[in-house]
Amino acid sequence: MSAKHSTMEQKYSIGVGPRQVGRTTAARTIESRWPGPTHYPAADVSPPPGPEWIETHWGIARRQVATSEGLLILDEVQKVRDWSELIRAK
Repeated sequence: MSAKHSTMEQKYSIGVGPRQVGRTTAARTIESRWPGPTHYPAADVSPPPGPEWIETHWGIARRQVATSEGLLILDEVQKVRDWSELIRAK
């Protein structure tokens, strides 16, 4: 299952599925094949991060992008409090 959003400035997809089906492996494969800059943080930390974690990594990814399209992969983003509201607001 995938949710997609696109505008002139950004596009995003959300990969979901049960545990141990290869989401992280798929994301790492996409990252390794991406022709431009990438940023790949994981929210799998203790204690679980708050919404500022997304803001921080979104900013890092934006700064890495110069003239090419960048890729931001937020692994384990479901562990971030209120993550879906923040992503929709972007």
